[in-house]
Amino acid sequence: MINLPLQLYDTESMIKESYLSQLVFGAFYGFLLLAGIIYLFFYFGIKEKSVLLYTAYVTSIILLHLGLDGYFYQYVTPHGGWFSNNAVLIFATLSAMAFGRYAQVYLSVNTYSLNIHKSINVVLFALVGLTVLILTFHSGMKYYYPMVNLLGILILFHVIIALISGYFHGKSPDLFFSLGIAS
Repeated sequence: MINLPLQLYDTESMIKESYLSQLVFGAFYGFLLLAGIIYLFFYFGIKEKSVLLYTAYVTSIILLHLGLDGYFYQYVTPHGGWFSNNAVLIFATLSAMAFGRYAQVYLSVNTYSLNIHKSINVVLFALVGLTVLILTFHSGMKYYYPMVNLLGILILFHVIIALISGYFHGKSPDLFFSLGIAS
């Protein structure tokens, strides 16, 4: 049984609710866009690969949330089509790849654990393979959502293991990165 909440509004309260919703979403996307632009400027200033990867991650998260909230369809691809129908899946895969690669480079995993580094590469390769499947083999779409979720969780577990391993090897990363992953 699926229970969906039913909310009835009169005209005035519906307009107020709509305005509040648009304000919240606008602030959310505005902050994400600002973060992406700022980190892109940081990259051009310091030429650090991890900053560019973080920018790619933030951009993919913006696109993923636009797809999840329906704004990608509404504003970017209003006429629908294959890409519009699969945008959430594509952006989820890209964000998992961007997160995994960013964390791998930022934590410098290859300097203290080649096994974890190689294992992350295997999951990243699987995500690339999934992206190819999404783009070419359309009859398997019902399997791709669980696969991207599974691979995203595997990436997160690898990052947590790499983070813990880094602490044991004296390569402790930034405290805020650790808190962000832990939360």
